[in-house]
Amino acid sequence: MSRPIARTALREALAVMFGPLSGPAEHFLCGLEEARLREVFRSRALQTHPDRSAVLGQDPQRLQERFLKLVWAYDTLRAALGGAAGPEPVSRRERSSRRVSPCPPSSSPSPPRPRAEHFYRGPLPRRVLRLGEFLYYSGQVSWQSLISSLVWQKRHRPRFGQVAVSWRLLTPRQTELVLRRRQWGERFGECAVRLGLMVPFWVRSILLHQSRRQPRLGGYFLEQGLLSPAELQRWLQRLAEHNRRLAADTTTRLR
Repeated sequence: MSRPIARTALREALAVMFGPLSGPAEHFLCGLEEARLREVFRSRALQTHPDRSAVLGQDPQRLQERFLKLVWAYDTLRAALGGAAGPEPVSRRERSSRRVSPCPPSSSPSPPRPRAEHFYRGPLPRRVLRLGEFLYYSGQVSWQSLISSLVWQKRHRPRFGQVAVSWRLLTPRQTELVLRRRQWGERFGECAVRLGLMVPFWVRSILLHQSRRQPRLGGYFLEQGLLSPAELQRWLQRLAEHNRRLAADTTTRLR
């Protein structure tokens, strides 16, 4: 049985994967098959994977953020479809009926299967890393734990639109307009600037406020028991050394 998913999270995941919705998220989900979800995910992944930054001509850090959000959306939708629970195959007629009617509740759901944790095995990327990435590429936390930590951090930081309204930079109606007009992969602030509702300086100020108010990612790994305080401190020191070496190597190459 897949665990309940909040309607807001479901709608956000569908918007990340398929773009803005024109109807209820539940109706859209009932017409969705896992094969179609995988197909769209693979297509989107080619547009956002940080390893393709040179081909795409985009900043790898920005692509990393978009790719992690895409993976979160994929995992969320798979869980909503029952992919994490290993649902029984359905006939073509049953799949067709899902497209036109809401999903009926299951009277005897099967118990969920434990999901396999994916751990990275390979060299550290030759770029500056943040704590979650460093722990993942060092083989200390799984890919699933990395995604969960970023979702946790995002949920605990002030929302951009709420800050903009509280600072009287936008009205509630303007924030709704931005949410409706935002394109796939476009940040709230970028859309607000594109629509002429904000200036870049305001966007940078809110982003700085968000980064200062959001909890540190290490708190998630402590909260989940994945690291002890002493272990976290050691990994923070190793991360600092890694980033210092890369900065030194970059300076040497530029001379």
